[in-house]
Amino acid sequence: PLPLPAEQELTNALLQLNATGAQKVYFLEGHGEWPLEPPPGGDGLSELRRQLQREGYRPEPLNLLGRKEVPRDAGLVIIAGAKQDYTAPEVAALRTYLGEGGRLLYFTDANTEDGLGLFLADYGVQVDEGVAADPRFNSGNPFVLVSNFYGKHAITRPLQERGFNVQLPTARSLTLIREGFLLPGVTVEPVLLSSPYAWVESRPLEDTTPSSGEKMGQLTLVAAAFRDTRAAEHKRFDEARLVAVGESELLLDPNWRYEANRNLVMNALGWASHQVEKITLRPPDRETSTLELSEDQMRTLRFVSIDLLPLSLLGVGLAVWLSRRNR
Repeated sequence: PLPLPAEQELTNALLQLNATGAQKVYFLEGHGEWPLEPPPGGDGLSELRRQLQREGYRPEPLNLLGRKEVPRDAGLVIIAGAKQDYTAPEVAALRTYLGEGGRLLYFTDANTEDGLGLFLADYGVQVDEGVAADPRFNSGNPFVLVSNFYGKHAITRPLQERGFNVQLPTARSLTLIREGFLLPGVTVEPVLLSSPYAWVESRPLEDTTPSSGEKMGQLTLVAAAFRDTRAAEHKRFDEARLVAVGESELLLDPNWRYEANRNLVMNALGWASHQVEKITLRPPDRETSTLELSEDQMRTLRFVSIDLLPLSLLGVGLAVWLSRRNR
C-alpha cells in the first residue's frame, strides 16, 4: 500500500482532477458565524478551508447585507454556526437562492437563534430547542453523542460501510416536517440519527436525565432535502439541495482531524454540489503539508493525462505497426 502522505496527496489530486470545475463556496458572515480564518486566540475554519482548496473548491466569505441575491457564481453556500438573526432581506435572498436551485449547508448550535426557522421549514427541517443527550451512546458525557446510526443516504454510505462513529458535542436535534410548511415537491430524509435511547434535554445546565414532556427516542441529527427546480425562472441548477446539521463545532480547527466527522462534512458538500466522486472516505489527516494544485497546474495535468499521454501512446503504437509492416 502507499505510505500515508502519498495516499492522501494522490486522493486529493484525484478529487481535484475529477471535479467539473472549481466551485465557489461562500461562507456567510455577519451573524457570528465561525470565520474562515481564526482571529488571534479564537476559533476558525482554516483547516476546512484548506481541505476545500485541496479538493478543488474555492472558499470565500460573503456578507449578504445590502445584497438582493446570492452571487450567481455560487456553487454552494455554507452557514456555519450563526448566533444572531438574519434580517428579512437576507432570508429572502436565501429563499430565492434555493428556489432557483441553490445548494446550502446549514450548521447550527445549542442556545443560538438565527431567524431561519420558517426558511428551513420550507425544506422540511425544524431545529428542536434544547440539547440532544444520550445515556448510552456518548463519549462519557451524555451531551457528547457518539453515533453509528445512519439513514439510507448517499452521504453516509461510505461511513456506514466502514463502521465509523460520528461524534457530536452539544448537538441540537432536528424534526423532519412531512406536511404543512413544506414547499411542494420537497423530499427530506434523515442522514444521521441518535440511538433509540436519546432525548432532548430542555435544561442542560440543571439536569442530565430525561424529564416528563421532553422529546425521547431516536433523534435526527443530520438531514438532507432536495427539490426539483428545473422550471424556476432564473434557474441556477436543476435541483435545490439542503443539508442541515445540528452542530457546528465539528467544523472548527481543533476538531477537524476527527476522521468520521471530516468525511461526513466533505461528503455532504459533495452530495449538495452534485459531485458523486467526492462522496468517499479520505485518508486520515496529518500535520505535514499536502499537495495543493493551482488551476494552471490542474489544466496542465488534465492536458497531459487526457490529451498528450493518449496521443503519445497512439504515436508509439503506430510507429511499432509501421516498423513491423516494413520488415
